[in-house]
Amino acid sequence: MIYIINYVIMLSVISLTNFEVLGRVMPVKWRGFHIPIIILSLLGGLALFFGGQFLYNKYNYEQPLENIFSNNEYVQSYNIEKKSGTVHIDIEIKPNGDVNIAQVYKTLYQDSKDVLGRENFTIALNDNPDSDLQAAWEKSQYFVHQAIMLGNFPEMAEQIENFTAENNAIAKVYVEHENIYVQMYKENGHNLLRVISRRNNNAITTGGGAND
Repeated sequence: MIYIINYVIMLSVISLTNFEVLGRVMPVKWRGFHIPIIILSLLGGLALFFGGQFLYNKYNYEQPLENIFSNNEYVQSYNIEKKSGTVHIDIEIKPNGDVNIAQVYKTLYQDSKDVLGRENFTIALNDNPDSDLQAAWEKSQYFVHQAIMLGNFPEMAEQIENFTAENNAIAKVYVEHENIYVQMYKENGHNLLRVISRRNNNAITTGGGAND
């Protein structure tokens, strides 16, 4: 966005410095209107529009979200980007087995919602799985979706923990009213994070989670 603003401003400056040149190569007036002034007005309007949009995004939600994520002890890095009317938030959680991923996710989600209000947004928890963790998750998915249908969550958690242990890792499973949270991790820093909605049976992985 800032590059667009700079480009528009540059065009305005060029137009100002070449006002006399414009007068030589084209009529200065058209139907009583000064053509260079019309051009400069259009360029100025574009600069104001893009500049206002940039400042609105920056101070309306980007800066408040940056303050939230920067001050969260579990957030290692983050990225905020708005595309097609939706604010996409990518968050990397510190690879720490002591983290309660359910509590961290809920806190980040609610804090983001407080800032964004009725804006559409997604939160993606970026992870770093290796082949062992991927294999454990592939085996676990059937039991996750079965538990959503049948409600046998203790069996689901036991199966996930067993599959993860077979692949030389540790698993933590949290079940709440809205979501199921699966957290797998290794001592070497590899981790796998999944948030599965109990309402639509869809996995919210590194692709993000939608708001209400």
